[in-house]
Amino acid sequence: MVDAPSTNRSKSYQTILEIAGELMNRHGIRRVTVDEICAEAGLSKMTFYRNFDNKTHVAVRIMEDMFERGMAAYRAIMGSEATFPEKMRQLIEMKRQEVHKVGDEFIKDIYQSDDDSLRAVMEKYRQSSMAEYISDLKAAQKEGWIRPEIKTEMILLMLDTLHQKMQDPAVLSMYSNVEEMIMELTNFFFYGILTQPNQ
Repeated sequence: MVDAPSTNRSKSYQTILEIAGELMNRHGIRRVTVDEICAEAGLSKMTFYRNFDNKTHVAVRIMEDMFERGMAAYRAIMGSEATFPEKMRQLIEMKRQEVHKVGDEFIKDIYQSDDDSLRAVMEKYRQSSMAEYISDLKAAQKEGWIRPEIKTEMILLMLDTLHQKMQDPAVLSMYSNVEEMIMELTNFFFYGILTQPNQ
């Protein structure tokens, strides 16, 4: 099934998406059932299945909306007149706020899912965001914000490595919650392990 943008869908579609989002953020994707979504939304299962193929289809739409909002916010920051370091600070703060809104179980279910459709959504947005990100990094490098000897391909490789680490149960187990892990990996990527040298 190919979805139209969620803003053009029926009221019941929007209600299911909103209620499912709240439940999945609270309990994760795996633990939430279609029956629970329908009960919370006050809609019949027939109405649910007129709008969505199954629970995973809802999760895919929630992820797509989340990623689209994230990309729009990213573009707004990168298109601003701020300096590159300030843009990076804003991006880290944006990431922190985004992760804070989404429940740990939901994030874990996304990163650890074996479901092909969920993985496909992640990969699609990962590739498209990487393409934009590398273009912005090259522009920052040309402007002198990033050391010229660093290959942008290496930056991409390191980002991909961090993405893999976010899915590693051993890494996840080191942190009390997913938000803490994501923020530490993000800060590690941008700032490394050294404190600022004394002026």
